[in-house]
Amino acid sequence: MKYIVRLTLYGCVALGLTHLGAETKTDQEVFGKWIAWQHVFKDCSLTQMQSALNKNYWDRTLAHYKKHEALLGALKPFLQDVTGNSFEQEPASPMLSPQGKRTMGNLYAWLDRDMPKVFDYMKKHHFLDEHANDEEQGAHIDDVIYKYRKMLKVMFNHENKHIRHQYLFAVANRLFESCYGSWYNEKYNNFLSNRQMHQLGRFGYATMWYYLVGDGWKHWHDSCLQALEQEAKNKKELVYIAGGNDIYQLLKRGIYRIRVVDPMLPTQPAYYAEGWDWLLKGSEGEGIDDLLTIDVMHKKLVMKREKYQEDGTFQASLSNGEDAALPKSTTEWGIYDEKIKKRLGYVIFERRFCDRNDFVTRPDKFLLASFNEMYFAAIPDHLSGWGITADGVPANMKLYVKQLRKPVTKKVLANISTCEQNENFSFILLGSCPT
Repeated sequence: MKYIVRLTLYGCVALGLTHLGAETKTDQEVFGKWIAWQHVFKDCSLTQMQSALNKNYWDRTLAHYKKHEALLGALKPFLQDVTGNSFEQEPASPMLSPQGKRTMGNLYAWLDRDMPKVFDYMKKHHFLDEHANDEEQGAHIDDVIYKYRKMLKVMFNHENKHIRHQYLFAVANRLFESCYGSWYNEKYNNFLSNRQMHQLGRFGYATMWYYLVGDGWKHWHDSCLQALEQEAKNKKELVYIAGGNDIYQLLKRGIYRIRVVDPMLPTQPAYYAEGWDWLLKGSEGEGIDDLLTIDVMHKKLVMKREKYQEDGTFQASLSNGEDAALPKSTTEWGIYDEKIKKRLGYVIFERRFCDRNDFVTRPDKFLLASFNEMYFAAIPDHLSGWGITADGVPANMKLYVKQLRKPVTKKVLANISTCEQNENFSFILLGSCPT
């Protein structure tokens, strides 16, 4: 669909629109994918799920188990311990048992704030099985991830899909914080080194990968956005590492000083919204004075392309196996309030790979990345990392991650790198490409 946008003559003059060939597009044309796809998940207490453990929950869960019985069969003893019910009883139990409600209440509380207790419970209640462990080791990674997704749905089978996803997003956050933060202390890495515990390792990796990368790559955590809003109020510049054109949620929150550093590889359009290439350079020439109209939070914004500059090229290895020389360019868009014709700030796109200098801290800037990109900054070159690593960032670095409720520190980056180099555990890499 082609959108027709009418700007008043006064508005065009006020914004300095002088190029007759300038083009105007709408947020739907440029950010349509983000508008349609992205969710902003709020943090929530996992103990709230206990209030949903009613008869309808058990009916849904029993049907869910029977539908995926071939997949979940090896986990049946564990799931029966968790729910306090038999999945084989005929006629089926009409509702979740009182014992199951107590057990699940404890698990929700531990998932919320004491992850080691969750793993201890799983070890003591039939989660580990040598035969199932061998099967998982030889199975396709996608099948193992799917298995643990369906297992978690037994525990978080809320009737509202969005609320269920919000709970699971929260579970993935708490797993990440525990495994690479508070619980780490080499314990988690030693845990991965023990073959008998590898089912638990796969459960953790599968959950974090799917909800933060596989499906979660496009979503935002509300706590992250709130923290970014507070930083922006101090007139700091947000440096978004490998952020593509994922700026729609930032603009909605009133963040108007944005610098995106991203190579914008032409083989990666699945990770960009529709107008990524137009945001870099206009359809005709440099696109100076092109306009982008945005309706956000009862405010009409207009972005105007004010500068475009190329500084040679840079080499990039593309996912199709080819090497390409891409323009090393800088594009600056001014952000204006359409009603009062006031310049609010800017978005600058630097088309290049990031380097260690981008992670240097300054009082006038703050850092943001997606989980996937944070991961590649953490790992070493031989794991296809970016050459940043914890050694290359300042001791006081604070990196906001769009899917996480808490920012990441230098220590967390080091913990990720150590775990990913553990030769005794082989499963999906946390930052693996979801497509």
